[in-house]
Amino acid sequence: MYRPGEAATASLILIPGAVQGGRRHPRLVDLARTLSRARFVVAVPQIGELQGLQVRADDASEIVAVLERFGRDSYERPLGLMAVSYTVGPALIAATRPEVASEIDFFVGIGGYDDVVDLIRFATTGYYRAESGGQWRWRRPNPYGKWVFVLSNAQRVRDAEDRRTLEAMAWRKLEDPSADTAGLAEQLGSVGSAVYRLITNDDPERVAALIDELPRHIRQSIDALDLDQRPLHQLPTQVLLVHGREDNIIPPTHSQRLAERIGRDQADLYLIDGMSHVGTRPSLLGKLQMWQAVYRLLELRDAGD
Repeated sequence: MYRPGEAATASLILIPGAVQGGRRHPRLVDLARTLSRARFVVAVPQIGELQGLQVRADDASEIVAVLERFGRDSYERPLGLMAVSYTVGPALIAATRPEVASEIDFFVGIGGYDDVVDLIRFATTGYYRAESGGQWRWRRPNPYGKWVFVLSNAQRVRDAEDRRTLEAMAWRKLEDPSADTAGLAEQLGSVGSAVYRLITNDDPERVAALIDELPRHIRQSIDALDLDQRPLHQLPTQVLLVHGREDNIIPPTHSQRLAERIGRDQADLYLIDGMSHVGTRPSLLGKLQMWQAVYRLLELRDAGD
């Protein structure tokens, strides 16, 4: 919990992204402290295995439990839910659950995703489309994204040897992206090899077929995190979406699609020049865009006055 030094005017549940350290990561702590200085009571829960770089569909249920607790406790209203990166998906899924939807007064998503297949396609090949059916575009992806995908799904691989090999491969690559994992790849069985073929593929047209080669229970876990078919237009709350134009883990087109599907009368989208996935070196225009997003957040904070 992070409490302001003066009277609070709103509360905020801040869901960390998939990062080592989870809620104790220095950047996350800095963000929580900054928000508390802006007169939010900030709660940062430890959700699932995010500190181990694992994103799970069950994370949505844990977020629901946190929201239910806030509903029972009398914290300052309005109450906002803020999620970062990969946890925007589980947090939005939680926000659509009828048992807690009325508890959330506003939602903030920073660098989130929309379509999981598109997310995997970009993480593994660097290709994405600016619009549905449009031409392919390419941007060099940060390899962090695909190795988080491996860690998130390795626990679902039932063969223990494959599971350990995939985890060892992922951690080796996260520590040194240039590390050689060919020897580990040779140790993989049929399921592990299916995962490896997907993450080493560089053809955007093959991604859907390679996902289909994964075991059914892994495909189901991927589908459970997808937002493409979720009724986001039924969200009963205002939504603020912020995304860096230079993001090389999740392209900003994902937040653009989210805003379109939620509806422009309900969702405010701010694309920040000079902002990547976790860092910012904004131009003068980027600083203005950032200030506009901050000002909108303060408007949502003060909506209960």
